Amino acid sequence: MKTLQHIGVGILTCLLLIGVARPRQRDPLNPLEIDQLREVALDADKRLKLYAQFAALRLDAAEALRKDASATDPNQLHDRLEDFLTIYDEFNDNVENFAQRQADLRKTLKTLLETEAGFQKRLLALKAVLKPAEATACQFVITNALEAVEQGLADHRQLLHEQEMKPPVAKKE
Repeated sequence: MKTLQHIGVGILTCLLLIGVARPRQRDPLNPLEIDQLREVALDADKRLKLYAQFAALRLDAAEALRKDASATDPNQLHDRLEDFLTIYDEFNDNVENFAQRQADLRKTLKTLLETEAGFQKRLLALKAVLKPAEATACQFVITNALEAVEQGLADHRQLLHEQEMKPPVAKKE
């Protein structure tokens, strides 16, 4: 019986250590931003623009950190880029969800495609000026961010084209 208790205690200890040792992913959105997104949960135009705005703010923070001569930890730059990528991925998921619900995204997408093209230019410019330590720390995340934006641009251009080919859905009064 004592052997089973020891095994049970050992398993429980291992599970607790695994839970403690596993790094927790932090939410890149602050509580105010989360509240803003909740308020516009069903409004595709406003929700997508908020996500684009929040992604732009994270990219601004990465660029500012990169220019800050006193910033010496390349992992901070990595974290800002990871925040950008996480928010951008959520933005893409929302575009897809609204498209599946047959939301008319034509007007919104025209604006957001310009924003996404700006993201792409800014990420390429940032990648070009990374110091060796920053490049080492950020290579994976900046490559993923560039690929995500490139794919997002292609997908959103295609979605815009598809929606422009369909007649608009009549609104119920």
